[in-house]
Amino acid sequence: MNTKVLTFLVDDDAAYLYGTRKLLEYHKLCDTVLTFGNGRQVADFMKEHLYDKERTPDYILLDLEMPVMDGWQFLEEFLQMKPLLGKEVKVYIVSSSIDDRDKDKAKSISVITDYLVKPLNSAGLREIFKPAEQ
Repeated sequence: MNTKVLTFLVDDDAAYLYGTRKLLEYHKLCDTVLTFGNGRQVADFMKEHLYDKERTPDYILLDLEMPVMDGWQFLEEFLQMKPLLGKEVKVYIVSSSIDDRDKDKAKSISVITDYLVKPLNSAGLREIFKPAEQ
């Protein structure tokens, strides 16, 4: 089990947030999971706690299609915050989009670790959170 790992789930689908959070907790893949319904909520939270490493996530699982602020718009703000965060944050796009244009755009953004297609299952989540090779 990883210790002291904070994960942000960012998606407007309440059922996805609930199910993914339960899987993360069941498999003990991280210590704390915070959920956000859109990019604006998570961007505001991160700006409010910009210099607090304990409230800076280790992982962000980010949807693309959301109201208020979508995943792409959040990533623009995240890129501006990144130099001030004080630690590495792994960002995974988790989307129902299988559009190659979205995948190609994601590959062009350096902070994105990977592009995953919903739904995520236990094996997929364990792959994201597996410890780095020693």
